[in-house]
Amino acid sequence: MINNVVNSVQTGQINNYFDSIISLLPSHIFWKDTNGVYLGCNQLHAINAGFSSPNKLIGKTDHDMAWKGAADTLRQIDHHVIETGNTVTLEEVGVLANGVKSTFLTQKISLKNNQNEIIGILGVSVDITPQKTAEQREKVALSAKAKAEEETRQAVMILAGSMAHDMRTPLASLNILASQLDDMIGKLVENFNIICHDGLPAEIQDSLRRIKMYADAPQYMNVTVSEMNNFINDSLKALSRVLTGNVTSDDLVVCSLEYCVSNALQRYPYASDELCLTHWDHNYDFEFYGNPVLFFRIIFNLIKNALYQIHKNGKGQIYLSACDGGEVNIFKVRDTAGSVSQQDIAHFFDGYQSNKKQDFGIGLAFCKLTMQSFGGDISCHGVEHEYVEFELRFPKVPKK
Repeated sequence: MINNVVNSVQTGQINNYFDSIISLLPSHIFWKDTNGVYLGCNQLHAINAGFSSPNKLIGKTDHDMAWKGAADTLRQIDHHVIETGNTVTLEEVGVLANGVKSTFLTQKISLKNNQNEIIGILGVSVDITPQKTAEQREKVALSAKAKAEEETRQAVMILAGSMAHDMRTPLASLNILASQLDDMIGKLVENFNIICHDGLPAEIQDSLRRIKMYADAPQYMNVTVSEMNNFINDSLKALSRVLTGNVTSDDLVVCSLEYCVSNALQRYPYASDELCLTHWDHNYDFEFYGNPVLFFRIIFNLIKNALYQIHKNGKGQIYLSACDGGEVNIFKVRDTAGSVSQQDIAHFFDGYQSNKKQDFGIGLAFCKLTMQSFGGDISCHGVEHEYVEFELRFPKVPKK
């Protein structure tokens, strides 16, 4: 009899100890019989169900809980666990007693007696509402970014088309002027050949000779205009492929960095006082798969941005260099205007950010898209008040 009393006391202590443990757990813990009737739970589950203590919940079903709207669905899941004996892990959504709609990651397993018969279920639920909210915010942010990038692509194409139209208008005028000059100079040369003799004053003879020297100028102008139109067409086609992600290996050729950079610097429309600000280190050259027209656009963008900062701050130089980066080749463009903050740098390639008031900030986003179409990438770093440096990384071309 004494042993029975001792055993009873020990069993009570164990039960109290068990109740204390589950009451401290941050998860919802509950168990039900085969009819979905609650046999017990911890304190957290009882409070969120709308009861002051676990004892008040015993004998009730999910239809009596704060989440009664989802009771039928929960009953179906419980029934599946009881019928199959399988463990089920799922996300459950319900309204708690405080009116807050919450999401739980729940695992339900079958409860068995000593004869291995299923007599109910045991459930453990963890509130994952903060994580789900964060995921939703991330989805919204990614959607907004994708929308902004698409708007950037459209803006680039509209801007490029507008610029191409504006460029073709004066080119057409030059073409007409070249035809008129060709006709005029032809007649002058013809008359020169007829009237040229020693009796003409020296000044007139000298002028006529000069006119004859420029007889081929109209043809040269026509060829230049044709080349410019072809350049515009190629640029628009290449730009369209980059923005739509349709650049393929067939669009890329082996390019020399030395050739591309030198030609880009020669073609860039420097003001009279700007050319001396650019310094190109020729010590390292490499080949890369790319598109020369698109690469010119990258260099033009980087030089334009650097010159803007230099003029804005009244100081700075531009330094271009290349080096072997191990698995990649690296081309660097650094300006020492030093007025860009780390916060600005972090958003350089977003496509809708800019620290310049007169543009849309789409140039650097285009540079990144282009470099990625080459199989490489572009990044930026710097020290405020000292320099900003862009680093273009190119996959190495296998040596033949």
